[in-house]
Amino acid sequence: MFIYLFVFFLSTIMFYFTSKIKNKTFRFILITIAIMLPAVLAGCRASSVGTDVTTYGIKHFMNAANSDSYTYYFQNYSKNILSEPLYHMLVYILSKIFDNYHWALFFYEFITIIFAYLGIKRCNTIFNTPIWLGMLLYYLAMFNVSLNLMRQSIAVSIVFLAVTYLFESEYLKYVFFCCLAVGFHTSAIISIIFLPLFLILRQEKKVSFNKRVIQISILLLLMVFVILFGSRIIRIIVSAGIIRSDYLNYLSSGLFKSNRISYVSILTYLIYVVLYIIHYKFLKKDIFHNFKFQKHQRLFFLIISFFILFTMFGSLISTFISRLCFYFFPLQMVSMANILHCYSKKSKIIWVTTIVSYSLIVWLIVFVIKGDNATVPYVFDISNNMY
Repeated sequence: MFIYLFVFFLSTIMFYFTSKIKNKTFRFILITIAIMLPAVLAGCRASSVGTDVTTYGIKHFMNAANSDSYTYYFQNYSKNILSEPLYHMLVYILSKIFDNYHWALFFYEFITIIFAYLGIKRCNTIFNTPIWLGMLLYYLAMFNVSLNLMRQSIAVSIVFLAVTYLFESEYLKYVFFCCLAVGFHTSAIISIIFLPLFLILRQEKKVSFNKRVIQISILLLLMVFVILFGSRIIRIIVSAGIIRSDYLNYLSSGLFKSNRISYVSILTYLIYVVLYIIHYKFLKKDIFHNFKFQKHQRLFFLIISFFILFTMFGSLISTFISRLCFYFFPLQMVSMANILHCYSKKSKIIWVTTIVSYSLIVWLIVFVIKGDNATVPYVFDISNNMY
C-alpha cells in the first residue's frame, strides 16, 4: 500500500512547488511529471488490481485490437442510445497504436487526472483553492476508485471540470463538458442536477430565502423519489434501450446487489459534513484578502456534502445509486481544501494536518482494511498477459 502513498505525496509536493516557480516551461514540466506519476502507477499494475480491470478494461482493449474497424467493434456495444461512444473510441484508438493493454490502463488514468487537475486549477482561479492540497485530497478519495471504475472515473473528473464553469455562469461550457462526460459513462447524466441547484442558490439577491428553501426542498424530494423508485426507474430506462442492461446487475435483485447500509461510510461522510458546517460561517468573501467565496457558493458546497451522505442510503435499493456519489466527491474535496482560508497564515498547518490525517485514515479504512475496489495490495506487472 505504501507505493500509493509515496506517489500521492510525491505528486503533491511537485504541485506545491509549481506555485513557487515563475518559469513557465519548468512549471509545465513539473506539472506534467506530477500528473504522470499516478498515471504510470495505474498503467504498471497487474490485471488483479482493480475489480473491473479484467471485466472490461482489458477485455474491451483486446476486442478492439482484434477488430478491423471501429464500426465493427462498436456495434457490439451500441445496443442502447447512451452507449458511451467516446470511451469506446478511445479504447479503439489506443488498441491500434499500442499492443500492450497497460498503455490503455495508463491513458485511462492520465485522462482522468488531467481533467481533475484542470478542475482544481479553475477552482484555484475562482476560489484560490490550493492546487496541491486539492490534488492530494482527490488522490486519497478517488485514485483507488479510478483503478476499478475506469470509464466512470473519467466521466467524474470531466463533470467536475464542467461544474466549475457554473461558478462563472458559463453554461454552454458546462453543457459541453457534461455531454462529453456522458460519452464516456452513462451515469454522468446525473450532472444535470447541478444546474438547477446552482440556479436556485444564486437567486439570493432576487428571491427570498424562504422561497429558495422551498425550491431546494423540492429538488431534494426529487432525489428521494429517485432513491425510493430507483430500481423501477432503471428497469424502465433499460427496457427503453437508453442505457446498458448491465445496470440491472446493480439493483437489489441483481448480481452486484448490496441491500445493506455501510455505517462506516455514513459516519465518514457525516464527519465531512460536520467539518464543513463548523467552518461555514468563516467561509466569507475576502476573509483573509485572498478568497472569493460568495454566499450561494458556500451553500452549494454544503448541499453537495449532504448529497454524498444522502446517497449512502441508496445502496438499500441499488448499488448503482450509491455509485452516483462519486460525482460529488471532487467538489467535496475542494470544499475541504478551501477551509484552509478560514485560518491565518500561522494556523493553516492545523487544518492541513487535520484534513489530510482524516482523509488518510478514511483511505486506510476503505481501501486497505475493507478492500474496496480490490486495489490493495498493489501488484506490479507490465506483461501483456491477462491473468
